Amino acid sequence: MALWSRLLRQLSDARRRREDRNEGPSAAQVLGISGGLVLLLAAILAVRRRIAGAGGVQKKQPALIALSAALRLLREGRVQELIYSDSGALLLQLKSDQAAGSSVAAIQAGVRSYASQLVPGSEVKLFD
Repeated sequence: MALWSRLLRQLSDARRRREDRNEGPSAAQVLGISGGLVLLLAAILAVRRRIAGAGGVQKKQPALIALSAALRLLREGRVQELIYSDSGALLLQLKSDQAAGSSVAAIQAGVRSYASQLVPGSEVKLFD
């Protein structure tokens, strides 16, 4: 009987050791996996950035202009779309045929939109 109890104890100890070894990945495995995932993510982002740059479909940022210049463009009827935000920012999109009358530097850069900042109290003058 002692032989059976010793055999059962050894089997149970062996099973416990196996379970302890199979608890999960070690710290080195976790670091290796997470490091590999970080490198994979960096590679994917680099490829996406290169593809986006190669396509040439980058949206041009609006050129910053003075409020007086923005008002002049509005008075001259050269603005196709005017977007006003509560923070006082103005975004002006020029008509396609009117972009040719813009400044030389803006024409060379292919700018068709402008941004300006309203001075507090100037909303009345803009929307009259």
